[in-house]
Amino acid sequence: HMAAVRKLCNKAILLKNGQVDAHGDTADISENYLRQGLSSQTEKNFNDEELKGKSIKLKRAAVYAKGQTPQDPIKTSDEVIFEFDFINNLHQHNIDITIDLFDQTGVHVSHFGMVCSEDEKLPNGTYRTTGTFPAHILNTNRFNISVMFGLNQSQVLAKENEILTFDVVDDIANRGKNFAKFPGIIHPVCKWKTTPI
Repeated sequence: HMAAVRKLCNKAILLKNGQVDAHGDTADISENYLRQGLSSQTEKNFNDEELKGKSIKLKRAAVYAKGQTPQDPIKTSDEVIFEFDFINNLHQHNIDITIDLFDQTGVHVSHFGMVCSEDEKLPNGTYRTTGTFPAHILNTNRFNISVMFGLNQSQVLAKENEILTFDVVDDIANRGKNFAKFPGIIHPVCKWKTTPI
């Protein structure tokens, strides 16, 4: 959990193949470590071997900017689409999906989900569920997604941790004259108004 390391330690070392690769300030070393870590994976297909014997079988997961493809960059000004294709082998049950979003240091950014059927009785079959995260919320960063399918919002049917990894890049067009990296995990665009008093 990189956030805990940053909070507890002021110095760090980075080992590579058992040898010291870098040492110094914890923030610098952790950034170096994270840059060497996971590459972005914005789409994943599951093979049939991974799906045997499950009541919920995840077939595909993808994250992308609205109106784009998983191969296109996601900008801070984009709505982010989370898409999951799955097979439901249960008949007429209340199936839900929950998405947990973490930043690259392990900080839990968001927990959101939905019930897959309005009448809470999803027939067996193959489905695609899509969630939309609002634009102008996520700051420039690398994020990963964990997904969980549940029964009656209480029993876990299937769970995949760190299923996708994606980068959010700055939308320079919306920056005005400030080109510094904004701090924080989220960076909402708020409506401001200044009036004489």
